[in-house]
Amino acid sequence: MKKTVVLYPGLGVGHLVPMVEVAKLFLKHGLAVTVALVEPQVESTDFSAAVARARASNPSVAFHVLPSPPADSNPDGAPRHHVVKVIQLLAAMNAPLRDFLRSLPAVHALVLDMFCVDAQDVAAELKLPVYYSFASAAADLAIFLNLPSKFASNTAKRRKEFLSIPSIRWKSPH
Repeated sequence: MKKTVVLYPGLGVGHLVPMVEVAKLFLKHGLAVTVALVEPQVESTDFSAAVARARASNPSVAFHVLPSPPADSNPDGAPRHHVVKVIQLLAAMNAPLRDFLRSLPAVHALVLDMFCVDAQDVAAELKLPVYYSFASAAADLAIFLNLPSKFASNTAKRRKEFLSIPSIRWKSPH
């Protein structure tokens, strides 16, 4: 039996496509790959078409759409930023993800999208090794990884120092 890796991309085509590329790399190394998908709460023909294309062009990869969580509850009606909504939706998907992972015969690792950080709790509960896929530029990752230390040292007040990030060379304005 092949070792199985489950990939869990965030919402949207921009996160699915790079994760399918990661799946192809795992396949080349003899691993079985399953992609657990979160269906957007708003019907998206782009997403449905991308999933159909991914399935058709990668028959060795199993795709599973997780059941949708309960409808969004925002009792006070306060507007929320779309990124906050995405992270809250992905956090609400922990229970369906956990149930799906438990239903598989053997999972050897879980690869999470950068927005699926709450799913790390599921991996810890199931004692699965977890890895992250960052579907963006390496410079973006360098910035994100340095932000906590910048805020902790309170350099955010000094713009020049705040923008000093190892491995990033900023071009000076003309």
